[in-house]
Amino acid sequence: LLADKNFAAARDASREAADIAQLLGNRDGTALALAENAQALFALNQKKVALTQARESVTSLTASGSGELWRAQFALGQVARETDKAAAIAALREAVAALKAIHDQLSPDQTERRQRIANARAAPAKLLLELS
Repeated sequence: LLADKNFAAARDASREAADIAQLLGNRDGTALALAENAQALFALNQKKVALTQARESVTSLTASGSGELWRAQFALGQVARETDKAAAIAALREAVAALKAIHDQLSPDQTERRQRIANARAAPAKLLLELS
């Protein structure tokens, strides 16, 4: 829904996902849904709330040691770029580094997985270049 630029629907879907994850006791799922919601709220010009939620998502996924932390860092980089450029750059650097580490851990014969990780890394890397 974010990719389709249907931001209100993305906001609603991410809120519902967060509620479901919370009911299931899935902290990482809740945090990832918060990151998605932050991106939707940012696009809907609710930038302060978006920044707060993105930071909460990073904090939660950092505490749990989640391999999906890069997603929250990327969301934080996106929503902080206008209000806290230094935080945005730091978050994007972390996201790019995490994806590189994941990519480098895969054996060379895992070409399809390696390509998916490289593709995922492209968006935060591009934004990082724009901000740097």
